[in-house]
Amino acid sequence: MTKVFISYSHDSNAHREFVRSISDRLRSEGLDCLIDLYVNGFPPEGWQRWMENQIEAADFVLMVCTETYLRRYRGQETEGGRGVTFEGVVISQTLYDHYYRNTKFIPVIPANDSLDNVPIALKAYSTYCLPDDYDKLYRVLTAQPEYQAPPLGQVRKLVSNGGVAPAPAPTQNTSIPSRGMQSINNERRVRLQEKLRRLYEQYDLETRVEEKMRMKVIIDQTESDLQGL
Repeated sequence: MTKVFISYSHDSNAHREFVRSISDRLRSEGLDCLIDLYVNGFPPEGWQRWMENQIEAADFVLMVCTETYLRRYRGQETEGGRGVTFEGVVISQTLYDHYYRNTKFIPVIPANDSLDNVPIALKAYSTYCLPDDYDKLYRVLTAQPEYQAPPLGQVRKLVSNGGVAPAPAPTQNTSIPSRGMQSINNERRVRLQEKLRRLYEQYDLETRVEEKMRMKVIIDQTESDLQGL
């Protein structure tokens, strides 16, 4: 099950309720989303270790970027909550360790907020405005792209510079008796079914979003080939 953690600043009661509504909706739609508000009192390991563990364990970390969040993320605020300041250190270090190749941290902004509040290291990636972009974000979190590349077709023959189209290749009688064709189709069907079984096993074990999307395209093409037999 996909794990999601939401990093946010406690700007106001209304903002906390906004974040909780997003988390509640994600949970109701099959994603294991966690926020600090779900903790009764305090975690046994302490808040700092709890935050670090959640960021490490999550498949995705949603960063709710507001003006307050950005100040605390950058360590520019010495009063108020320290959670985002600590989470900012963990997130920045994780990005640094991975040479800023990011498949985990997703900036989001509330409606009517500004993209200027996204930390500079995350501005190279897509930002989602909630709640308007909820479905787009949900597609990313659940590896369900809106569009998929169609299968490749045949190369189209063009007229040569001399104005003469290349002569068609001579036709040969390559017909196969119907019984032989049926045997070939049966063998191919078995191979495709076995391939599809292995693909589904790999898909269930895969955690990287880009790889799951690539495998989904292969699965769809294999299912199409199987149906065409």
